[in-house]
Formats: sequence, structure tokens, C-alpha cells
Amino acid sequence: MSRTSSLPILPVAIALVLAVTLLCASSVNAQDMGIPDSAYFLEPEITILDCQPTVQISLPVYLFSDGWCNTLDCRFGWEGNVICDTVLLDESMDSENLEVVGIVIDNDQHWVRIYLADYSPGVPVGAGVLFQILFHSGLAESLHTFTLEPPGFRLSNAFLESWGPPYGPLDSTFVISDTLALTPGDADCSGIANVSDCVYLIQYIFAGGPAPYDFNAADANQDCIANVTDAVYLIQYIFASGPDPLPGCVVP
Repeated sequence: MSRTSSLPILPVAIALVLAVTLLCASSVNAQDMGIPDSAYFLEPEITILDCQPTVQISLPVYLFSDGWCNTLDCRFGWEGNVICDTVLLDESMDSENLEVVGIVIDNDQHWVRIYLADYSPGVPVGAGVLFQILFHSGLAESLHTFTLEPPGFRLSNAFLESWGPPYGPLDSTFVISDTLALTPGDADCSGIANVSDCVYLIQYIFAGGPAPYDFNAADANQDCIANVTDAVYLIQYIFASGPDPLPGCVVP
């Protein structure tokens, strides 16, 4: 009786080994070895600062990961007259578990490298904005292009280490125009052109008062210089139904 009852032991043991193997394999395959993980830029958010000849730019980096990862390494370059200020984790990320370990910014060579680490439990599975790259720029109209640069975009964890591409499209191009912030004739940056701008210009020209916040706004008659003729132009516009103030053409 004892020999007969021991016969199923080997098949049962084999079945257990196969079950454990399949369980481990499904656990690894759930990570998909970094595929089809993806990352790309969303539309940049451009904020024009009141009474300042600069804009702030926030460029979100969006990540989809079908498996957790605990390190991320990437480098971006850009063309155009912008300055990189910093990199911030998005508010949706858990700052207690995910942190920016290293940021290297080279505004002379126009590149930034970002290294994130998260050891417990890792960047969560799913999709969302991972971090924001913050820049600032002048108001002069120009083309700005951001791209992923070598060595690429890397996600890694205990199961995988994956370099991109296939991550993409990690490029973004946009134009900043000073016409968005310009109110013609508004020398004192109050938001409208009125008699206070005439007084402001006269004080600047004859009494050493503060300079116009935007010389192209102060150049109301569009003769490419901010001077007393612009004050006269504004007085005629306000009190004598003269022509509207015009966008200036002062060269910075």
C-alpha cells in the first residue's frame, strides 16, 4: 500500500515546478521588458510675465510605463534663445518615493540631463506627466526646438534596462512672439494706453524718471525710438481723436 501511494509524487513535483516557472515567467512578462513604454513632450505652457520683457516656459514630459521602474536617465537639447532654469517633478508624482537625484544644465551648449531615482516601489505603472522642464526667454519672436539627445531615454528596474528610442516623439517646436504681450502706447505697463503714459514718458525723458517697461510699447508713433514725439502722439490720440498707438519697432 505504501509503494502504491508514493507513485504520484514525481508527477506532482513536476507540476509544481512548472506552475512556479509559469508564475515567474508571467511576472517578468508583465513588465514587457520596456515595450511598449513611451515618453514624449506635451504642448509647452508659455506664461508672459506682466511688465517684464521675459516669458516662462514649462515643457511637460509625459511617460507611459506598463511596468514599474526605479531609475530614469535622459538628456535633452534645444535650439533657440532660451535659458533652462530647473527641472521639477510633476505634482501628480509622489515626491516621497520619487526624487530628482541629479540635474546637469549647460546653457552654453544648450542641453540638460536628468536623472530620477525611485527605489520603493518605483515609478507607478500607467501614464502621466513625469516632470516639467522650466525655461525662460525674451519676448523677441524666435523659433525654439527641443529634442532628445544621446545617450537617449532610459528606464530601468530589476527586470529591464531599456534605452530609447522607441521613446518619442521627444521633440517640440514653438514660437514666442512679443506681440502677445505688447499694448501699444502703454509705457508704464498699466495694461492700457492713457494720459498716465504721456506723463511717464515726459518724466523719463526730461526728469530722469524710470525707463519704459517695454520700449516697443512706448514707441507709440512707430518711428523706432521712444521719445517726446510719442508723448505728443499719445496726447493727440487721447484728447484729439488722433490715430491709435502702433506697435513699436525699437531694436533691443
